[in-house]
Amino acid sequence: MKKRSLITDLTPLLDVILIILFMVLVSGREKDMMRTEDLERSNRVLQVKVAELEKVKSPVMDTEKNWYIVYNSQIGKAELNFPDDLKTGKFRLIKGEGNESIKPETEEFEKWVVEEIKAMPQEVIIVTFRYKDSSIYYRDYTRIRDLLTGLSEKTGKKVVYEEIPS
Repeated sequence: MKKRSLITDLTPLLDVILIILFMVLVSGREKDMMRTEDLERSNRVLQVKVAELEKVKSPVMDTEKNWYIVYNSQIGKAELNFPDDLKTGKFRLIKGEGNESIKPETEEFEKWVVEEIKAMPQEVIIVTFRYKDSSIYYRDYTRIRDLLTGLSEKTGKKVVYEEIPS
């Protein structure tokens, strides 16, 4: 008796696997497309709502107006700018609405700053010190910082100090 070899044909099995794989890929893309469309639709709705809210201005309450008026009239603002180059540049003090004062060559720095702050009509003054890190020595920085933090005692006003390095 002869043995017959048993041959299995895998072609139909491969066909079925490829069809299933194709269906999974297509259905996954459809879900992604649906999610993308939903997100785009939500985005359009949100953009419309934002546009509507931007058109509506909230009324400013009287207390807010009063606070703003008091802030602008009773709190002085001054900005002390350190020159980028001490040899060619000059110290500038910008007060209030842009009135600029440049330190004279003959006047001492501390005296100039104290007199400029005293000349301001407000009792509370915010002084901003602007300088470049690369153009100021530590000794100059500490001297100016100490002067500005002690301005309240020297001027008799309430001076608030802040600095903005760049």
